[in-house]
Amino acid sequence: MRLLVIVHVDTDDEELERFVERSVDRVGLRILPYLVVSWRDRATVERELYRIKNRAASRMERLGVRAVLETAVLQLTDEQYNSMRHIVRRRVDEAAGAMLGEARRLLGMVRGARSQRTLVERYRRLARDVERLANAALALDVRSPVMDELIKVMEEVRIEIRRVARR
Repeated sequence: MRLLVIVHVDTDDEELERFVERSVDRVGLRILPYLVVSWRDRATVERELYRIKNRAASRMERLGVRAVLETAVLQLTDEQYNSMRHIVRRRVDEAAGAMLGEARRLLGMVRGARSQRTLVERYRRLARDVERLANAALALDVRSPVMDELIKVMEEVRIEIRRVARR
């Protein structure tokens, strides 16, 4: 089962808008700023959207901001999902490409590193993001050569991080 999640935010508060946009990433794979494809079950998605709405409402009350936050969860048939699969694949490629660049920079830094603390922290953050994207690509049945390359480079980074950590 795949779901299409639409989130509508109408506010002048940019901070609240950014908060909602970042929070939506927990629902599934964001393919546009407020459009998400999710592979999770409907109850889980609706629970997460409810949490986002509650947190946004708390922020609005605390800051005295007026806003409208609406969501819609649509179940996609296989035919509907297949018709938009190219959009999902493009989003996976874009995200994997950005992470691949960061992974290669990190690999270069690790190979010439003397201090490991900040590199390990940076590696963990990137590894978490890569794992989230890889799980999304797998769950949404989207193969990507860029994603495969990213996983390969992350394996090299992991090996180098361990080597540096042993020193």
